[in-house]
Amino acid sequence: MCAAWLQSRVVRRLGAWSALLAAVLLGVRLLVVQGFVRPVRVVSGSMAPALLGPHFQIACRDCGYPVLIDAAQADKDEPVVCSNCGYAKNDLSQAALHTGERVLIDRGAFGLRRPRRFQTVAFIEPHEPRRLVVKRIVGLPGERVEIRGGDLFVNDRLARKSWEELREMAVVVHDDRFRPGNAGLPSRWRSESGRWTESAAGYHYSGDLQPFTTAPTRSQFTWLTYHHWRCSPLPGLRTKESPVLDDYGYNLGPSRTLNPVTDVLLQCHVQTEGEGCLAVSLHDGRQTWEVRVWPQRGRAVVVRAGEEVAAGAFARQDQGESFLLEVALCDRQVLAAINERPLVRHAYEVAPAPRRPTSTPIALGALGLAVEVREILVARDVFHLPPPGRGKWSLDQPLDDAHYVVLGDNAPIAQDSRVWATPALPRNALLGPVFRWPGVQPMRGGSVLVGGKLQIEQ
Repeated sequence: MCAAWLQSRVVRRLGAWSALLAAVLLGVRLLVVQGFVRPVRVVSGSMAPALLGPHFQIACRDCGYPVLIDAAQADKDEPVVCSNCGYAKNDLSQAALHTGERVLIDRGAFGLRRPRRFQTVAFIEPHEPRRLVVKRIVGLPGERVEIRGGDLFVNDRLARKSWEELREMAVVVHDDRFRPGNAGLPSRWRSESGRWTESAAGYHYSGDLQPFTTAPTRSQFTWLTYHHWRCSPLPGLRTKESPVLDDYGYNLGPSRTLNPVTDVLLQCHVQTEGEGCLAVSLHDGRQTWEVRVWPQRGRAVVVRAGEEVAAGAFARQDQGESFLLEVALCDRQVLAAINERPLVRHAYEVAPAPRRPTSTPIALGALGLAVEVREILVARDVFHLPPPGRGKWSLDQPLDDAHYVVLGDNAPIAQDSRVWATPALPRNALLGPVFRWPGVQPMRGGSVLVGGKLQIEQ
């Protein structure tokens, strides 16, 4: 009896080890034979900014900004305009060609969970089965998707992004670390009162004697205002002020009518001394929003027309401690974060007023405390475009089960559900979500932060 029990135990163990070995072999086949861990490269720019296909990179001769240009659209005999400062005589002839970014495809992910909106995925090209493509999912089964005014609507409701999704999709429009060497050009960040002073690293406010208050008025702050340039190569238009537009410095394709974008993001590093309030003002084309932060008290509020409409709390910041501050308008919501941790998220409806985008959509304000602001980055959200010649785009009917709508981030050149004869992508065509190689950081230079076609390296 003891021998039979021992034999049964051995058989059970052998069965368990055999099952484990089979699972390992299946995993190895999935990972190696089917290409999960084999090198995969992006080979087009249809979703820049996020992942880059083959491109040229040069440093702007005036501000030093890393200008990135899609290799498929580049003409090395033509000068290149810097999207950061508008310098129009950058020489591309000696620029080196960079291969597309390496990415990985998690082929097993969708066996465990469903695809989600704004997720970047790889799939088999519907009209060319031998080609892999990467785009962003925007429509899920059962939904009716529409592009209207640059925004994405799902079942007649605005699709709103999270902080993580906005950061991934954001297009840089100005990086203050790279300032033109031409001393005759106006500053992009200006203090009308003269109490903010410019330094090599950023901007400084020395503080004031205003009494501490938890309910200041807008007029009590001293403001540092961002002025957006058109950055056009045409004579006299380099520093002409303009609303933020849906331009892509990465593209050199045919000219098109540009659209004003009021969904903007501010990112900067801040140090404060003393007691007081730091504010960020943003204008959405109709009304002004303020995010006010008391660093030493760990409190923040969202203000509209002098009225607090939302509040948040965070870990108090020590005197002189540097922290990352992010504030954004995106998809009719006000977002704020400190050190990449969400602080406040306030959704709102459009005000009943004409839309008038401004060239000064962002300002920094200080009250009481001394402030040092550096590494200021201004970015915009993706502006979704309908197909050429159409004012808007939508599905004729809701998506069937197991079908999706996908779009490219680089809307002017992307080939996606907007232009396909059959817009819906079946789930069995999806291979899995796409992510960068471990340790590889996204490139934000040249107004470019996923997309395009993929190829498997041999």
